[in-house]
Amino acid sequence: MAMEEDMIGQMTVKAMLLDGISGKEGSETYEDDGFDLKDGNVITQLVDGVPDIRFSERAHTLIHKSISKLVVIKLLGHRIDFNALCTKLYSLWRSKRAFQLMDLESDYYIVKFQTQTDYSKALL
Repeated sequence: MAMEEDMIGQMTVKAMLLDGISGKEGSETYEDDGFDLKDGNVITQLVDGVPDIRFSERAHTLIHKSISKLVVIKLLGHRIDFNALCTKLYSLWRSKRAFQLMDLESDYYIVKFQTQTDYSKALL
């Protein structure tokens, strides 16, 4: 699958995870979510034959920052085309900044907002 982003900021989950997200303008924009993990941020070991994976506080902070303005939505009823859904969400939420809509399976989608204001407005 090619990692492509269309003209309104939609991106596949695979592309988002591989490329990271960046943005400009103000303090409420996307920052690089590249997860630049350092030595010691992830500690793996076997405990009684079971993998034990522990993350440092820095890794937890990176994860929290990355998902702090995400919303998972599930479509109920009729299926809708990806671009039609994106257009409908823009018209419903009237967000000031573009958001990213990522298609998961089984009619689930992830929406990642650039600003806390748009995120809060969509939840309400």
